[in-house]
Amino acid sequence: MNPADLAAEIEAFVRGPGEEYAAQIEQAHTVPLRLWEAAGRVAQPTGGHLPQTGVLAELAQAAEQKEAGRTILLVMRALGPDGPDGANVLALGDSIRALKRTELETDARRLAMEALYGAWPRTSGN
Repeated sequence: MNPADLAAEIEAFVRGPGEEYAAQIEQAHTVPLRLWEAAGRVAQPTGGHLPQTGVLAELAQAAEQKEAGRTILLVMRALGPDGPDGANVLALGDSIRALKRTELETDARRLAMEALYGAWPRTSGN
C-alpha cells in the first residue's frame, strides 16, 4: 500500500466510521497490519501518568494469579485519573497485558482501542 492510500484510509477512519471499525476489530480479534504499521510510526509519548512505585508489580502479580477483580482495580490505579488518554505508555501496556492474562481479552482490546482512538492523527478539516 502506498503512503497516499494509507493516508486516505486513516482519514476515512477518523471521519466517521471509527466506532464501527473499532467494533469490527473487536469482533474479528485481528488488527490489520496496515493499522499496526501506522500506529508504529506515531511518536511515543514520554509523559503521562505513572502510578506509584509497586502498583505495576502488584498488577502483574494479580494477573498471574488470575484475580480479575483485583486486576481491574489495579488497572484503574495504573492508568490514573485521566484513563488511557493520560496514562504513560508503560502503564498502558502493562494494563493491557494484565487484562489479557486474566482472560479479560475483550476488555484489553477495548482499552487498546480507546487509547489508540484518542491519539489517532486527525487533519484540521475534521
